[in-house]
Amino acid sequence: MRQLELPIGVGGPIQLDLQQPDDSDQTNYRIVIHDGPITSRLDESLGELPANTLFYGRLWTGGEKIQGRYTRARTPDGKEYPVCFVLGNETGMTKSPGSQPGYTRAQPWSVVTVVDRFP
Repeated sequence: MRQLELPIGVGGPIQLDLQQPDDSDQTNYRIVIHDGPITSRLDESLGELPANTLFYGRLWTGGEKIQGRYTRARTPDGKEYPVCFVLGNETGMTKSPGSQPGYTRAQPWSVVTVVDRFP
């Protein structure tokens, strides 16, 4: 993380799930996410990571909040790095109204935060 100039606690905006269409221009647009692997995209540069860097990780949706951990990043030029990011902040990302077990609704855009270890 030092090589990427990413101090603990900094973060940046991401498109949460690249497998879903970006219809965020619609009012109150939400996506449905599930437990399992996730690929997200960095919206603007963060440290040495340029915009459009892909983050690979895993989501858990069964608790009060959505938990996500990202362990690998791939820049647009194909370089890969081990990383340690969480979705939202260390307490996770808030679920959208209407979420149910197995049907978690979320905003399509969020943030990732650099951590030194996963909570």
